[in-house]
Amino acid sequence: MVQGFKIGVAVGSGVVARAAEEGGADFLLALSAGRLRNMGTSSIACMLPLARADETTLSFATEEVLPQSKIPVYLGVTAWPGSIRHAAIAQTVALNGFAGASNFPSAIHFPPGMQRVLDAAGQGVEAEIALLSAVRAAGKRALFYCHTRRQAQRAAEAGLDGIVFNYGWNVGGVVGHISELSLEEAALIARDVVKLTRSIKPDIEIYLEGGPILTAQDLQSVARTAAISGYVGGSTIDRFPVQHSIVNRIAEYKSAAIVVPEHPKEAVAALSRLADAGLAGQSDALAQCAVETVRMSQSDRHVVLTAEEGCNPHPIIELLTTRQAHDRQSRIEVFDFDTALSVHQINVMLFGRQGGERSVRGILAQDDVSAVVFRNAGQIPRLIARKLTTTLRDDQVTSVGQHRRSRLLARVILCYEDGAPPDPDISGLTGKVQQLVFPPLRKRYEDIPMQIDAIFNALGLGIRRPVIQPAAFRVLSAHNWPRNDLELSELALRLSNMPTDKLIEAHEIRPLLAPPQIELRAKSEQATMRQRVIEALVQNGFRKGETAKSLHISRKTLYNWMKRLDLR
Repeated sequence: MVQGFKIGVAVGSGVVARAAEEGGADFLLALSAGRLRNMGTSSIACMLPLARADETTLSFATEEVLPQSKIPVYLGVTAWPGSIRHAAIAQTVALNGFAGASNFPSAIHFPPGMQRVLDAAGQGVEAEIALLSAVRAAGKRALFYCHTRRQAQRAAEAGLDGIVFNYGWNVGGVVGHISELSLEEAALIARDVVKLTRSIKPDIEIYLEGGPILTAQDLQSVARTAAISGYVGGSTIDRFPVQHSIVNRIAEYKSAAIVVPEHPKEAVAALSRLADAGLAGQSDALAQCAVETVRMSQSDRHVVLTAEEGCNPHPIIELLTTRQAHDRQSRIEVFDFDTALSVHQINVMLFGRQGGERSVRGILAQDDVSAVVFRNAGQIPRLIARKLTTTLRDDQVTSVGQHRRSRLLARVILCYEDGAPPDPDISGLTGKVQQLVFPPLRKRYEDIPMQIDAIFNALGLGIRRPVIQPAAFRVLSAHNWPRNDLELSELALRLSNMPTDKLIEAHEIRPLLAPPQIELRAKSEQATMRQRVIEALVQNGFRKGETAKSLHISRKTLYNWMKRLDLR
């Protein structure tokens, strides 16, 4: 951008006018669209027959804007009263102390067919050019709003001081619009308009407004291509910042009531150990779960762990098996019931088989196995569930074949995931089995910021996390999180693709939380595998070798899985 680049602000109230001037605006435009924005509706409402536009604009402009503005103020005027009123309107602009006038609301915002009808009636674009010419004849400046190359050309031919080339209503915001124009297309259009109009009137000022230009970076990218005089901001300067500022300020006040709980020493220590295992948080729900987990880790009793769909129980399991993991003479076995193995094969793998050369010692009967973790226990076959119930009740492992019995030395942890209810016979073994419930994310929503940070750190992107505004965090807090930690991990991955200096607002976070097209509760083999791989990647800091090892597969197989599951 070059020296002399000017910023104009379309305002609708005195408070916005004062703020714009203090912010360094070079001129103001008092427009009915600005007034309606300040009343809570969108700019486009100015094209509806809600009130007499000229009277409304003149009223707030003379009472609120002019008295406290030291920079030039342009009055929005219409050509709808007809040519007989042009001179009177021009005198109103001059006598009230305005720097000039601009044609707003304008016929340019109507479809081409309607514009032709208005032109034929003497109330269209040509009438607006004639009105601004009268303003200029009265010694005041004329800024012409235009929407096409031809309209810009007519303004230059009429000798008007400047044009505001309007790409259409602004995108974004709570009541914003969608632009079909890209920034690249906007830049090329601007360059063409600049070349055309300055070939006719070399000193004409050319300002841009609306369309895809939403941020300073957007404007800069367009200004690199076209030698424009400046920019006029309406919604981008008053509505968007005001909405976001108020929303975030209220969210900040609301968050003041969310006090980080002061946990007892036992809970603080338990949360610290859980964080080391990969699950950070400070919520009461997580603190209670952490304390229970640590207590259970010091016991030899078996554990039934229940968790909703998408919850990541790995940190809880790691904490539960701390004592066994530290025993170098033993090992921990993990068996996933989400498998294609037959019931007979599962029976042999878990309980063993006796009978000559075909004898197999089952996982539960091996002396060096200190703990057995059963994942997806909700899919346990009924025969295996009955046999496991007897094993836990009697502390005896009965093999297949000769039914040889051996003492159960391993501690058993059954993880009922995806909201599956625990087996009533197993959970009913009072004195043998302890119950542990992993709280869903909606009950530990206070932990979401810490968990997002942890995911970014695991990705090695800790310093690149976009700034999530308080109002956006309130959206996250109110979300039901049907897929819990898995859904949060997917959100973090989407956020990682955003610019690091991006401020994530509430209206921008909602689309990122949109549920997948499949039924959330529908469980397919691919969805289950995707969850397991994401979970393993996060737990292993996205190190492929360690992830493959934890999944008991080769690196090549892991890469093939990631490719098939679109996790590259």
